Amino acid sequence: MSIYQFLASDDSMKTIKNQKIELLSIEEAEARGLSMPNWYSKDMDIDRNKKIVLFAPDEECLLEIEIAEDNDSFYAKQYSNKHYHSALQWQYSKKRAEQLKEYILEHLMTGSEIELWNIWLDRNLKPTIKRCQIDSLTVSIIKETVEQDPYEKPCCLIVCK
Repeated sequence: MSIYQFLASDDSMKTIKNQKIELLSIEEAEARGLSMPNWYSKDMDIDRNKKIVLFAPDEECLLEIEIAEDNDSFYAKQYSNKHYHSALQWQYSKKRAEQLKEYILEHLMTGSEIELWNIWLDRNLKPTIKRCQIDSLTVSIIKETVEQDPYEKPCCLIVCK
């Protein structure tokens, strides 16, 4: 299937939206001079003011961090018994790992523990679980967690105060 990365905690987690992505209406997209896909024609019965066009200045912008509530996740519940789950959408880079580290540190100002999971969907294997204290968290530890092959072995990093 595919990789699923998520955060888990017994404390509610903040949502992070990708600020580099916009939803535009067809009218707004055309006003910006954006070309519309081949399947679209002005004769179609579509609300031209409804925000249905996803816009990102470049492909790299699609890889920025997004963290969204995913408390109903069947997959997260197979691995974590924490009350709250949030899907983590991103592609690793050192800069984004720094942002994730800051997110984790901010969460632990009020929460006691947070888990970072890297799993393969529909492959429920026993995970590698690593623990670290908040003051020991580094970008390298995050990189090890998210770049471990989850198909072979799911991985969890538990960060606590």
